[in-house]
Amino acid sequence: EQNAIPQALGLSADEWRSLKGPYPRYAEQTWLPPLGLGKEDFNHVRLRWCPQCIEGMPYIRAGWSFKLQVICTKHDLWLQDLCVACGNAQPIEHPCLFCWHCGQMLSKGVTEKASIDAIAIQKKLEAALEENIANRDPIAISNWVRLIRYLGQFDGATLPRCPGQLSGLYDLNVGKRLVTNVASVLCDPWPTGFHQLLMKVQRGAEKSF
Repeated sequence: EQNAIPQALGLSADEWRSLKGPYPRYAEQTWLPPLGLGKEDFNHVRLRWCPQCIEGMPYIRAGWSFKLQVICTKHDLWLQDLCVACGNAQPIEHPCLFCWHCGQMLSKGVTEKASIDAIAIQKKLEAALEENIANRDPIAISNWVRLIRYLGQFDGATLPRCPGQLSGLYDLNVGKRLVTNVASVLCDPWPTGFHQLLMKVQRGAEKSF
């Protein structure tokens, strides 16, 4: 029976719901994302993981399915979504602890430290996702997501042609670029990075007359 497991574990309906993530696209199931987020904010394509987390406790964390979760703030490492042995992505509907293609253990991989500023942005997102913290955060999680998805498209080299549109966020590298760009604007140090971005946008804008 569907309710047998939560009943055996003594979990409330809210506790049981918090353990679930987005179902694979082929599953005909209904899942409501938390805190006003949309299903598009969660990964339905690729699995992500932290090798050190899996080495310590071998299971896939639900939070890694959040598209803007690109850093493990426990170990301050960028997450991974490609096998270090064969370079293949891992399908999210097969959340194994080894590569679906070559059998390489996901806990065995080259790790990369994230920057202090990028970690600070990631921790802000995590704090806003926690219900007991979100009420004290000045920016709700839905606003944080919109801010990063938009502002993160502006970097030091080029200006985005259509910053309101963003695709490919299932790819970890896209999320890393967004968080890194936002960190450089909001944390380097505030408000210097933001003012530099505004000047760059102004210089690149077409003249109205």
